[in-house]
Amino acid sequence: MVAVFEGIQAVRDFWWSEAYRQVVPLRAGAGQFDVFGLETVVTTPPTAGSDIYVAYAAQPETLVLDALRAAGAMLVADTKSFDRLEGAPPWQRIAVLAAPADAHRAVDAAAATATTEWTHIYRIDSPVDRRPTS
Repeated sequence: MVAVFEGIQAVRDFWWSEAYRQVVPLRAGAGQFDVFGLETVVTTPPTAGSDIYVAYAAQPETLVLDALRAAGAMLVADTKSFDRLEGAPPWQRIAVLAAPADAHRAVDAAAATATTEWTHIYRIDSPVDRRPTS
């Protein structure tokens, strides 16, 4: 799941809020959760209707984006800071990419080829936007 907040401090405020701390026990035993806050540098805003991909790398230099770009994806955001909140995610770099919906087969194939022991790439359905509306 990907949620969008106004900034990294908003992520921390939500995560450590008394209200959310009361919810955490409800998911006990439901799985292993690796949760992190990520502050990104937005390079190009995605166009409406784009498929969103999140690429994770355990070592920053192992994240190969050329294959995804060649398949039609463009870099939307790259890691500025990384805040581990729960679990032990090994990721040190995360990039967000977008691709036109009609290119998803090519980008999915490129992602499958680029996925290694050190790099994982996922297409997400729709991010949850937690930014204030007013």
